[in-house]
Amino acid sequence: MDTSPAAITSSQSVAHSIAQSLEEPTPSPRPRGFATLSAERRRAIASQGGKAAHARGVAHKFSGEAARTAGQKGGIAISRNLDYMASIGRRGGLARGETMRRHDDF
Repeated sequence: MDTSPAAITSSQSVAHSIAQSLEEPTPSPRPRGFATLSAERRRAIASQGGKAAHARGVAHKFSGEAARTAGQKGGIAISRNLDYMASIGRRGGLARGETMRRHDDF
């Protein structure tokens, strides 16, 4: 390990730079492209694109079967996470219990 004054000063400078970058928030970059447009203008452009795609016959359309298949794929993917599934069930049970406590006529 180099303990010369130059090496110590250099390592202190690096440490100072790292500490300073952690303390100071980095300025967010200015919006570019579509981010500079108002929400209304972005919506209008998206609408034009959708109309053009439908006119050309290349717009994607979900059939009932395609939507069902997509939903099944999503359900299978999420149900692999057992901890998440348990938390969903727990929240549902707690909500149901709260409803039962508020309304005795159930």
